[in-house]
This record gives sequence, C-alpha cells and structure tokens, in this order.
Amino acid sequence: MPRISQMPFELIDPELQKIMAEYDGELGGSEFVEVFAHSPQTFKAFINLYFPLISETRGGIDPRITELARMMVAEKNDCRLCKAARFAHAQKRGVTEELVQEIPRWRESTMLTPREKAAIHYAEVLAGDHKKADQALFDELRKYFTEEDIIDLGWRIVIFVGYGRFLHVLDLDIGHTCPLSLPKQSALEHA
Repeated sequence: MPRISQMPFELIDPELQKIMAEYDGELGGSEFVEVFAHSPQTFKAFINLYFPLISETRGGIDPRITELARMMVAEKNDCRLCKAARFAHAQKRGVTEELVQEIPRWRESTMLTPREKAAIHYAEVLAGDHKKADQALFDELRKYFTEEDIIDLGWRIVIFVGYGRFLHVLDLDIGHTCPLSLPKQSALEHA
C-alpha cells in the first residue's frame, strides 16, 4: 500500500491520464502515477527528463546499455517497480529476461560484453557504496566509453538511483492498469 494516497483517476491531470495509458502498455501498470499526480507539474518535468534518458542514444550510450545499468540499480535499490518494468525499446535491442538474469552475477557472465560489464560495474558502484569508486573503475570505463559517455551514463545512473529509492520509500508497485483506454501514444507528446 503506498505511503502517500492515490489520487482518484477522475481528478488526475488529463495529460497524466494519457501517460498512464502508455505506461499500461509499456510497463504493465500505471497506478504509481496516481501518487505522483499530487504534484503534476513536477512529475511532467521529471518524465520529460527521464524518457529521453531511457529511450535515446546519445554518443555511445544507447538504450541497451542504459537498461542494463538501470536493472543493476533496481537490484541494488531492491525496487519492485523498477525490477518489474521492462522497457519495450530495450527488449527490441536484445535485453532479454535471460540477459537481465545475468546482471547480479555480471562478473562471471559469458552473455554480457566487456563494455556492458563496465557499465553495470559503474551502476553497481553508484547505486551501492559510491566511496568504492576508484581510478581502476574509471580506467575500465575509459576502455569502452569516451569521457562524455561516462558523464552521460553517470547522470542516467544517479537519476535511476534517486527515482528507484523514491519509489521504494513510497512503497509503490506496479501491476494495475489505469481505467482510461486510449490508443498507444508517446508520453513525450503529452508532457
């Protein structure tokens, strides 16, 4: 049960109602938006930042690398919602359930590339004991990423850390769909 009340659907900002419909298709549920709807402008600003981070390729950081890092953060945060969410665009790039199962044992994985392992390691450090970040980590990252990419991936990871922890603290879950039935549309068009 969420620690903040869920706003009744009919009182939710119409733009957020449309976003809920998209989340139902992408994530399999949207009820967590009923909590964030208490602050609609802030949530819309957040998703305008968040969606491009998870869906766009910038430099050498694509949705596959992003999703693998996000799933490590979900593991470290123990966020049920984050673990349950599998983004369609990442699945289209080969982030299968089998690959996601490799993340907790990424060091031994034969399915993950060295580049993917470096990104997962970065996420593990930023989401865990960030004081363990050392020169060896950055030497490893520089083998596979430019400095611009390291900063871009770092921003993505720290946003996932904060968002995942917020979801966990609020005791938000996923699995129920919104009552609005709309054709699938991009959330970015509505926010």
